[in-house]
Amino acid sequence: MSSSLTDWLKELVRVQSSGRVEIRPSRHGGLGGFALVDLKAGDVVFEIPNSLILSSSSKRVVEHPVVKKLVAADLDSNITLETLLFVYIISVRQEHANNDDDNNDNDNDDEYNYLTSLPADPPLLLAKETSGTNVGDQVVKDSAELVSQLARIRAVTVTGTVELETLTLKQLTKAKYNYNSRRYPLAFGGSYNCDDNGKKRDRPVDDDDDDDDDEDVEIPTRKERRVYDATQGCLCPLLDILNHREGNKEQLSFDYTSDPLILKVKTRVTVTKGDEIYSNYGCGISNDQLLLQFGFCDMALPSVFTVVLGGERFDLRATTTDTDANAAGLPAHLVSDGGHGLHGHLSKKLAALLAADESSNPQVVWYMTQQRKLLEELLAQCDALDYSGSSSEEE
Repeated sequence: MSSSLTDWLKELVRVQSSGRVEIRPSRHGGLGGFALVDLKAGDVVFEIPNSLILSSSSKRVVEHPVVKKLVAADLDSNITLETLLFVYIISVRQEHANNDDDNNDNDNDDEYNYLTSLPADPPLLLAKETSGTNVGDQVVKDSAELVSQLARIRAVTVTGTVELETLTLKQLTKAKYNYNSRRYPLAFGGSYNCDDNGKKRDRPVDDDDDDDDDEDVEIPTRKERRVYDATQGCLCPLLDILNHREGNKEQLSFDYTSDPLILKVKTRVTVTKGDEIYSNYGCGISNDQLLLQFGFCDMALPSVFTVVLGGERFDLRATTTDTDANAAGLPAHLVSDGGHGLHGHLSKKLAALLAADESSNPQVVWYMTQQRKLLEELLAQCDALDYSGSSSEEE
């Protein structure tokens, strides 16, 4: 992040925290939020106005010229809400980049500054570097979805829309990473039923001067458009500078005020002056989820390998203290044949993992090493089972 963007972010933090918080380098890497005063449970950390929060239903997204053209051409609603948001992010960054030489007003544009602060070359996950793992399987699915979405965009793009005609898979992939790594699962922000000052209104504004309500702008909703990720969420500046800390409860609480709409972020724990303020990206979240969405692993978390059988999900963990199938984390459903079927499945996964390309990303390297160890331990547990599914040591 450039020094000018860092200065902008520091000032934004100062204003929206009323001087309670500052940003500076964190021991976890990158920046973090630190208390400038003692904070007790219930104290406000940030007050974030609606105008700073960006979601797929934000008025400025829905009404952006490129997005409107795409929605109008996509008669079958095959393009997802997430993809429309990706297109918006890409378009805004391109527009402002093209105008930088002639227009210096960008310094006063919070949204431009925020979108520009997102990594231009984020550490993308590659299927060839994560093969044999649950993360690798999801990377393949996500890539296929983006390829499909790009094909649909190209199929409906009207000639003359340069932003869509030149759109690439790499741009969509980067936009998806930035969205995933920054989003909060909040059903708030940028509602079309708000005016430019963030005040609620009962219905969309009629763009016509006449009294014909039938001419109101049609707004795509979650019900009207196919949703790729049901969690959706929104990009929420300030919230996304707080680092993750695993715990048995949420670190923050959220309140909303109206007229104008403001998101109040409060701490649920005591934070001493000078200490870092943490969020929690999901209680009980696994390293699979952390790596996929946020690009890092929590080395204190146990390794997990997920197997899906008959629509049921089994999270397998290794143990070195007991060879009993259930205690070892091998459910009876999976080892009713003595573990042979599971052994075959895990063996294929381990072979794919060992054949994976080596990553230059240290987080991926650590994750792959832990997954290899886990698969080897799970295979050893399968080897300890007989055809009845019980431990061979019990005979």
